[in-house]
Parts: sequence; structure tokens; C-alpha cells
Amino acid sequence: MNKRKTIVYIDGFNLYYGIRGHGWRHLLWLDLVAFSRRLLVADQELVIVKYFTSRIRNNPEKQKRQNTYLEALETLRGLKIYYGNFTVDEWGCKECGTIQTIEHEKQTDVNMAVNLLADAHSEMIDDAVLVTADSDQVPTIEQLKSSHPWKNILVVFPPGRHSDELIKVAHKTLHLSSQEKLAKSQLPDQIKKKDGFVLTRPVEWVPINKASK
Repeated sequence: MNKRKTIVYIDGFNLYYGIRGHGWRHLLWLDLVAFSRRLLVADQELVIVKYFTSRIRNNPEKQKRQNTYLEALETLRGLKIYYGNFTVDEWGCKECGTIQTIEHEKQTDVNMAVNLLADAHSEMIDDAVLVTADSDQVPTIEQLKSSHPWKNILVVFPPGRHSDELIKVAHKTLHLSSQEKLAKSQLPDQIKKKDGFVLTRPVEWVPINKASK
């Protein structure tokens, strides 16, 4: 029996902030391909993992951690990274006259939507797995269900996050309420790139039991 072709679409910041906000920073060094395989069932075959994110700006420490992680992800087979960007808006306080700049991530939800619908139309997928709690994907799922009703959509909610709107439209949902799938899908602490450079897990993401050794 042929297995159902499945692509996993990951909202990078939604997953990151869910894990970090749950106090699980030691699980951020995540092998997204291994993790995605653990989301599939026996009759599904992983085609590729698509990871959607934007590069952080104006914070050197966070930029360094993110760059290290992105370089580690680039060593994985079966994963493709799609980049959005940040825009800067100014917010002014009418009472005190203070001007603040606020960064907003842009294009991640659009990139996910475009890829999902394009993959469905080109018959790249039988099933789709969306790792996100962003209700902006509701119209995308509704469109896919309307045009391709035989394709199944699983929405996986990052730790501590959910969306009632997504629950209503997805065929099935899963909450990452335990550490198990994440803990079993960690990258090696050190990864050698093709050019010989060694990437090391950021110290802030090292489990306490390892850090104390």
C-alpha cells in the first residue's frame, strides 16, 4: 500500500516562543526532521519539512543563537528554510510624547499559506501537518479543504498555545503538552559542517544536568 505523502509546515517563531514560554529552553536545539517524523502516523511518508522564520535584528546575543541554530538546521537532509522579514513601526505616546519602535515579523504566515496551497495543487501532498497556533491560517485551511477535500490537515499546537478557530477547521489537532516528542528529537550537542566548522549548542539551551557536568 502506498503511503500518504506528507509535508510538515513549521511556524518557527510560534514554535520557539511556545517552547521558551513553557520553560523548556533546553529543548530549543530541536532536530526538526526527527521531530516531524514523530508527528506522522504509520500510513504517512515524510516528503520534506518546511520551516518558516525571519532573522532577528538589533539583538546580538539572540542573533548569534539563531544563526547557530539555522546553520545547524541547514545540515539536515529533508528540510527547507523560508525567510520572512521584520518591519519597524513607530508608536507615539500622546501624553508624554515618547516615540517607541516596535518590530513586527512579516510574511511567515503568507509564506506558509502559499506553500501549502501550491503543494496541494501540484499534488505534492496527500496530508499536511501545520505546527502553529496562528489563526491567520484558518482561511488557508478552509481553501484547501474546499479545493482538495480528500487531503487531511493536522494542526499541531506548540506548548502552551492553541487556537479555537484552528480547532474548528482542521481535520485533527494535537497539543504538545509533554516534552516527549521534543526531548527525543534533539540535535547532537556539536555538529560539524561540510567546511569543518563545528557548531555548538548555545549554552543557554543546554539542559541543567549537562551544564553542571
